[in-house]
Amino acid sequence: MRYYKHRVTNFEDFYNQQVDRIFNFCYYKTGNRFLAEDLTSETFLRFLKSRRLRLDKPVAYLYQISRNLIIDHYRKHKEQSLETMQENGLEISLKPNFEKMVLVKEALEEIKKLPEEQMDVLLMQYVQDLDNQTIAKALGKSESAIKSLAHRGLETLRKKLNKETKNE
Repeated sequence: MRYYKHRVTNFEDFYNQQVDRIFNFCYYKTGNRFLAEDLTSETFLRFLKSRRLRLDKPVAYLYQISRNLIIDHYRKHKEQSLETMQENGLEISLKPNFEKMVLVKEALEEIKKLPEEQMDVLLMQYVQDLDNQTIAKALGKSESAIKSLAHRGLETLRKKLNKETKNE
C-alpha cells in the first residue's frame, strides 16, 4: 500500500507508516532536522488529541496539521540566513554525484520561490508521492484545483530553469 487510505485502526502501525514521510515533509519545508523532529512529533500529538482516527483520509489530515504547524512556526520566527540555518542543524553534504545534486538543489530552491500552495502541491506530489485526492483533502481544495496548481507550478519552474540555463 502506497500510503494509508483507510481509517486508522491501529495507531502504532499508522504512525510507523507515516512518521518518515511527515518528517521528510517538515524537514524539506524548514531545512532544520531538529525543528522537523519537533514538528513531526507535534503533528502526531495533535492528530491523536483530535480524536479523528475515523477519518477516511487520515494522511491528508496529517499533512494539513503539519503544514499548519510549519506556517505557524514561520509566522512566529523571522526568516534566517543560510549560515544561521546551518548553525541550527541544516546539513549540506557533498555526494559523489555533485553535478546532479547541484541541479536538484537549484530546482528545490526554485520550488521554494513558488507561491505557498504550488510549492506544497509539488512537494506532496513529487517528493511525498501523494495522490491528488489526498492532497486536495490536506489543502482543503478540489482535485481540479490541485491539478491546476501543479501544472502552474511546473510551468513556472520550467520557465525559470530554462531561462537560467540560457543565461549561463
